[in-house]
Amino acid sequence: CGSGDLEKSILENNIDFAFLATTPQNPALTYELIKEERVVLLANKECEIAKRFAFGTPVDIEEAQNEVFVSCKKGHGIRATQDAIFLSKGLAPKVAFEIDNIEVCKNTVAYSRTVMLCPDDYADLNGVYFYNVYPLKNVDIYRNFFVCYKKGIYLTGYMKRFLEIVHQLPAHHALDEKLF
Repeated sequence: CGSGDLEKSILENNIDFAFLATTPQNPALTYELIKEERVVLLANKECEIAKRFAFGTPVDIEEAQNEVFVSCKKGHGIRATQDAIFLSKGLAPKVAFEIDNIEVCKNTVAYSRTVMLCPDDYADLNGVYFYNVYPLKNVDIYRNFFVCYKKGIYLTGYMKRFLEIVHQLPAHHALDEKLF
């Protein structure tokens, strides 16, 4: 279920809140920032980029333009971010697979000569998977993590307390702890 599906569920009154990693686009919804995310490149260790750059080295996305990508399907927040990054850089890389699950995308990269763009918190920074992780440099497009609800909804005391608790959670970057 992608961010677009969750936004639709809120608007149809199927759910009150959703946690979304997206770029706010719907004026009928309230997006409260929980955490700023960084987008990283995951590259199978057999890919050319992995042979040129050590694990954790910041790279320009253009360095991967000739690699074969795995992508989440449209409707996922990371897909919208990926498409915006490609558009801003004038890139049209080959996409071998469009998959509906980010974990399946990561496993595909781990076991095939492919790469993908991924939020830092989803990336394995401990070397368990057979891929390298590269922070992106010179990218001005970001993806953030929000709690989202319908604009103008009456917030009960329980709902307000829930939002307070959510905002008290520590927001850290996985990259800050593991790579830098």
